[in-house]
Amino acid sequence: MEEEKYGNHLKFEFGEGDETILILSHFDTVWEPGDLEFKIEGDRAYGPGILDMKGGLVQAIWAIKAIKELNIPFSKNIVYLFTSEEEISSPTSRYVIEEIAEDCDYALVTEPPVVRTIAES
Repeated sequence: MEEEKYGNHLKFEFGEGDETILILSHFDTVWEPGDLEFKIEGDRAYGPGILDMKGGLVQAIWAIKAIKELNIPFSKNIVYLFTSEEEISSPTSRYVIEEIAEDCDYALVTEPPVVRTIAES
């Protein structure tokens, strides 16, 4: 889904069934490129957006991958939407989300709960 100003939104769909699940994630961060370096120290990862949405985004992708590869019976349609500008209040994706959500029975937003984070540059 092309969005010139803030970056494209991505949407994919799979499954069959009478009900549809919307999975919603964003892949943007607050930080400008280069502000914070990505690094791994021991068993911890540090970098822009590492705690925000990215963990849930990856978990949802791997769950879908497992369903498909293990041929797990799944009687729902899944619409997975990745947006590019949630951190700036979703100026274009809000309307996309609302339109898609109208046709969905359930929604799963992969945003984690608010936790204390520390930003060091």
